[in-house]
Amino acid sequence: ALEGLDLLILDALRLKPHPTHLHLERSLAYVARLQPRRTLFTHMGHDIKHAEISQYLPPHVSLAYDDLEIVL
Repeated sequence: ALEGLDLLILDALRLKPHPTHLHLERSLAYVARLQPRRTLFTHMGHDIKHAEISQYLPPHVSLAYDDLEIVL
């Protein structure tokens, strides 16, 4: 039911796996499977460095940030 969404928002808590939250690699796997038009990762820990990680993400995937406004 989530395949082909216009916008997918997922958490990507940290780089290493976590027992109760998605981590970056797992979140990217969901993106690859669901093929949304745009994805935002939220609920990120301090090991997710915005500038560093952003350059490795696919073009349609972004890291959310404070005061981000999404126009629907």
